[in-house]
Amino acid sequence: MALQRKNLIVSAGRVQELAARLGVSESEAVRRAVDLALAREDVIEGLRRLRERGTFVDAYRRAPKG
Repeated sequence: MALQRKNLIVSAGRVQELAARLGVSESEAVRRAVDLALAREDVIEGLRRLRERGTFVDAYRRAPKG
């Protein structure tokens, strides 16, 4: 994937904190956060599809309907 410069408005303190916790640059921290958010959406979509097929049972009934 090609990297491209983007102008984002974000909480500088939160990006700095994430970068420090991960031990990476601020740019790398933002890239990882985006990757994690996309992976989360993929998991949620996969669980939704399993639920629609009836092959996933929400034993605790905590998943949102729809």
